[in-house]
Amino acid sequence: MKPRHRVSRAAIELITRFEGYRRKAAQLPDGRWMIGYGHTLTAREGAEVSEEDAEALLLYDLIAVSHAVNEWSYAPLTQLSRGLIATDLHYGPFLLALTPHSVLSAPYHRLSAGIIATNRIFTSPPDEAHELLAGQRVTYVMICARPDVGRGEASSLGDQLHHGRFPAWLEPVPLAGPQAFSVYRLKS
Repeated sequence: MKPRHRVSRAAIELITRFEGYRRKAAQLPDGRWMIGYGHTLTAREGAEVSEEDAEALLLYDLIAVSHAVNEWSYAPLTQLSRGLIATDLHYGPFLLALTPHSVLSAPYHRLSAGIIATNRIFTSPPDEAHELLAGQRVTYVMICARPDVGRGEASSLGDQLHHGRFPAWLEPVPLAGPQAFSVYRLKS
């Protein structure tokens, strides 16, 4: 059974603050109309909407976003045994919110040790990275599945993983469905 993730109240509040409320429809540079909190699907010239209805339109618009998150991004990771994931720090909040896993780093200032450790892991040569991962008791290493997104020196673990090369102490983890990420498990 696949988990069904929902958009949190905090996400809705963030979007409403970012978008701002538009009572009356406004025309965008591309000719489309927008109303409420960024709604374009049914917006038209002369339309007006209350804040309550604008939020309802936003919730409707976010159904597709929730579906995408469930089906194409993080849901396959929920099928793995719980573990500690080392990955780009920007994925941390989503992994924490949408999966049962823990993360080594996330973009929070109080996690500076984890941020530094993650940077060292992905920018170090594979043998050094292995020692760092083992020292942190990391279970999985996760990267964006796009092979054109490399970083670091060619000798670094991060660059090698982004180009489809992985050391013998990592094993690819097969996940069902379309993949936004490549996941590797540290061998025992």
